[in-house]
Amino acid sequence: MSAIDRVAEAARSAADGIVGQSGANSQANSNGRATNAKLEQLKQFVDYPKDGENIATTEHGLPVANNTAWLKGGARGPMLLEDQVAREKVHQFDHERIPERVVHARGAAAHGTFKITKPLGRNVTAANVLNDTSKETPVFLRFSTVQGPRGSADTVRDVRGFAVKFYTDEGNWDIVGNDIPIFFVADSHRFIDLVHAVKPEPQLEVPTGQSAHPTFWDWVSLSPESAHMNMWQMSPYGIPRYYHTMRGHGVNTYRLVGEDGSSRYVKFHFFPEVGCQSLNWDEALKIQGQNPDFHRTVLAEMIDAGKFPRWKFAVQIMEEDDEDIHSWDPLDSTKVWPAAKYPFIEVGELELNANPTNYFAETENVAFCTSHVVPGIDFSDDPLLQGRNFSYSDTQLSRLGGPNWHQIPINRPVCPLATFNRDGAMPMKIPKGANYFPNSEGNATNFAPTFNKADTVTKPEALPGQIWHDSAKQLAPGESRQGFSSYPEDLARLNRLKALKLRTNGPKFANYFEQAQIFWNSVQDHERASIKEGAIFELSKVPDEGVRKRIVHLYRHINPDLAKAVADEFRLNVPTDAAIPISQETYPELSLHYENIHTIRQKRIAIIKLDGTPESEIETIKKRFESGDALVFIIDHRGLDAMRSTLFDATFLPLTNEQSYRVARSHGRVKHWIRESTGHLKPLLINGSYGLSLVKQVITNEAEGIEAAVGDDIVSSFGVVTSAADAASSQKLVDAFVEAVAHGRHYARPGVASLAF
Repeated sequence: MSAIDRVAEAARSAADGIVGQSGANSQANSNGRATNAKLEQLKQFVDYPKDGENIATTEHGLPVANNTAWLKGGARGPMLLEDQVAREKVHQFDHERIPERVVHARGAAAHGTFKITKPLGRNVTAANVLNDTSKETPVFLRFSTVQGPRGSADTVRDVRGFAVKFYTDEGNWDIVGNDIPIFFVADSHRFIDLVHAVKPEPQLEVPTGQSAHPTFWDWVSLSPESAHMNMWQMSPYGIPRYYHTMRGHGVNTYRLVGEDGSSRYVKFHFFPEVGCQSLNWDEALKIQGQNPDFHRTVLAEMIDAGKFPRWKFAVQIMEEDDEDIHSWDPLDSTKVWPAAKYPFIEVGELELNANPTNYFAETENVAFCTSHVVPGIDFSDDPLLQGRNFSYSDTQLSRLGGPNWHQIPINRPVCPLATFNRDGAMPMKIPKGANYFPNSEGNATNFAPTFNKADTVTKPEALPGQIWHDSAKQLAPGESRQGFSSYPEDLARLNRLKALKLRTNGPKFANYFEQAQIFWNSVQDHERASIKEGAIFELSKVPDEGVRKRIVHLYRHINPDLAKAVADEFRLNVPTDAAIPISQETYPELSLHYENIHTIRQKRIAIIKLDGTPESEIETIKKRFESGDALVFIIDHRGLDAMRSTLFDATFLPLTNEQSYRVARSHGRVKHWIRESTGHLKPLLINGSYGLSLVKQVITNEAEGIEAAVGDDIVSSFGVVTSAADAASSQKLVDAFVEAVAHGRHYARPGVASLAF
């Protein structure tokens, strides 16, 4: 069910479609769930015929007697230009597309709520949205890939966008983030070159949706500042399992400003409740053909099933006194802040619980801007952030057709508005009152009070008392309508006022390789193998040996084993000149498995049903996993041409009688499914005495090191669970499978390299 349908079906019977704006402070509805103020606001824009008013019309209200054919001069004669109904239909169709985003064009989104669980404190930040535990703030979260167009596949190797719009009482706040906490470049001036390099090459407009092509790797080989990001991109982070198993990071360094006027730097992070999970490369390639919409369909499926994705929201805070004590610059977006020094402080929880009603009106028309902040959150001098602040608002002018893009329903705040902005193309509101400041009508003449006394505005003595209300009045702690005020940063503190005008960044920005080395040290063996695999695959699409040599030289400054693996693949020599010092430091939080979440929640379990499969076997597993908030899919073996193991997290194949065994033994798709699941390191349960025979034929005879049960014994061998026992009568067997699924992928599983799948 869509977001707005979930709020109420009252849109059908709304008398005139005009609903007053409400605040973001949610109140409980009759179902006990909080009412989402943004979804309530959007109801007024839903275009749905009222009961009894379903006669077809033109956009101008003209009832249409025939909407099936163009007006002609006779049944077989020429079409007549006077047919205004047909012309309107064609004109609308010809212009219904808008320019897609230059990057992050392919996206999916959902509505949800954000709630504070542990306030930061008002002397840390004056932002109500980060302090008020009594409110649920409506949010809209858009996931995306970067390189490909709207029609590209979901599971390509790419950075993923993670952009959140918070509809707060103090205006819209946007975190325009990614699933990776850093970026390719530190200065926005270089962003354009990065995008030109990674996008399809201009001659043939290829490739679609991936960075495996010459211009991107040529750029990387000549841009050492991208070395750290390249490690993340080639790692499992580049191919997430689902949207709801991705982290989200604000990337840029912002500033928190407290009610006492103090300031500190901040990074924003989201950690998935079920843990971070990835595809493996073979899966990612196959799913691109099997279901190119895999990520977006699973997201919608989870929400429709009531299994709402959730993330823990956390911040890292750095006091300004720490700004210059590290070997890296905290304003450099190609660097992370180590959690040992700047721990993740959990602040709240974000939940997605409603799908969009219309993709174009919501997911495509939503506009995120890094400059959208609320009082208590301000900007740092991060050079990537400063450029994004201009670019994101600028691009909406062309993409969404003019300066009134903020009036599009999905972009509207839920708090009261009072501005002097007027007119422009396609306005969606009718302003009333004075359109200038100051004015004697009292229209938007009140300035919001602020804690920053250096930024207050005092009424000129010559003006009457009620014409201009100043902002110098005392602000009560927690006052909801505080005014945004730029932090009065002491530029002399770091000699910035004495600096020359220079087109450069701080000297520590040039520390390109230290954190790339630390990333390599911090991840697990299978993650390092993924980096090698990803780099080798992508460089195989780059025929220029000079580019490959430069990448080997670049990787040599990160790790000698990485450089050698890539060099050996392409028959290159590793340079023998002295490399830079290699750090032995680790940041454990950089690993995909840092959270180490052990759960079956939101896992997708496939049960393959063969002829003769007892219903009791299916129901036992189905009930157990559904009680743990997993999704269970019963797949008839006749439908295996339309399904693949890649689309699921675990598989149960009951073979407790001869009839089902005969089907499995003679069905190539069943055997391929088992081999593929084994090769992809996924949990499997194959039970029954006949099941043990199939396991021997398909798995253990080929994958040395995986053991199978004998008789009714229960064996869980690297996530392959086997027994002759029935699941319906063996609680221990079911428990063993649940444990294997909760573990996730079994990376230590031996022998899979010998499996053909």
